[in-house]
Amino acid sequence: MTKRNLRVCANVLSVVALVLAFLFQLASDANADIVGVANATSCSGTPPGGTICSNGSGGFAGTGGSPFSLTGLENGSFSLPAVIGTQTSPVYELNNDTGHSSFTIVFTGSLASNQFLTCQENGGFAGGSCSITGPGGTVGTGGQYGPPAQLLARITFTGIGAGDFDLTFSSFGNGATGSVTGAVVPEPASMLLFGTGLVVLGAKLRRRKSGNLVAA
Repeated sequence: MTKRNLRVCANVLSVVALVLAFLFQLASDANADIVGVANATSCSGTPPGGTICSNGSGGFAGTGGSPFSLTGLENGSFSLPAVIGTQTSPVYELNNDTGHSSFTIVFTGSLASNQFLTCQENGGFAGGSCSITGPGGTVGTGGQYGPPAQLLARITFTGIGAGDFDLTFSSFGNGATGSVTGAVVPEPASMLLFGTGLVVLGAKLRRRKSGNLVAA
């Protein structure tokens, strides 16, 4: 190998080393913003519309209150702030009054370029699964969506039983802002009606096209 070739190889290796060092630094500086479900806790906060279990600073706000309705969240009747201030971990108590064992929420907001989203199922929900889907692709339980986390992101949880459970937002770093609302999944009857409408429309278009051909 000539001296010129050796110099070229050395330069290439130097560039590769710099790129790997940059990626390692980026990964080490990345912060996880975790959205999860867990067993219901004793909540004592009373914001409008339901109960917040923790204000993110380790304390509780107010007394009494009742869980948020998962049906109301899915219908978009309200949204839940994912961050209150900075370095906070709000926990909301929800009641699964939908009759379904899964639900999807839409996360909107903004995260720093070194922050990523991940979803978890804890406690009695550990047997279920979750996923995050958005412009950046799809990741499963414990997967890393980002950085940067491209929003809007749909987060789906499965294995949710009837009754109360907690929706948790933990490890949200400084500068992270956002909220979640529901993503309503069409009922089977609605999907059947929509499909029937498409079939009827297609049949009418075919008849119209056939009539035009005969007239020609």
